[in-house]
Amino acid sequence: MLPQTLLKLSAWNGSLEDLAATAGQLLLEQGSWQGHPLRAPTRSVVVDYRNVGIIAPALRKRYQWRHLVQLVVACVLVQLGQTRKSVSKRMQSLAPTELVALLEHASSENASPPGPHAPLTTVDESRALELAHEAVPLLAAGLADHF
Repeated sequence: MLPQTLLKLSAWNGSLEDLAATAGQLLLEQGSWQGHPLRAPTRSVVVDYRNVGIIAPALRKRYQWRHLVQLVVACVLVQLGQTRKSVSKRMQSLAPTELVALLEHASSENASPPGPHAPLTTVDESRALELAHEAVPLLAAGLADHF
């Protein structure tokens, strides 16, 4: 239910307070995840997540759908026992649709959450190829500059 609801909100945007309220409402409506009750994030939790890199910085003090997805997924993962550091690493490398897919995968398995070093099974191959094409020239430039 939560992944589908997140996908329906793709046009969402709002303030910091709106972000915390919307994420809180979604988590409370979900109730629990894999048997663990979910808590709504407070404004201070949202600010903390932004400061540690779990949530991307706001655009002109406005938050968008990707911030909402990042916050909701982070809340689920942290409340299931993952560290903020491991969650932050995942948030930096995944698009919002990949984060929603991560939730769908976790809910379909009904297993314990993956550890911080577990391989991510939901990969957007076109995005990975795009990132690889960006990385190669950067690596070449770095090597040329080094020597």
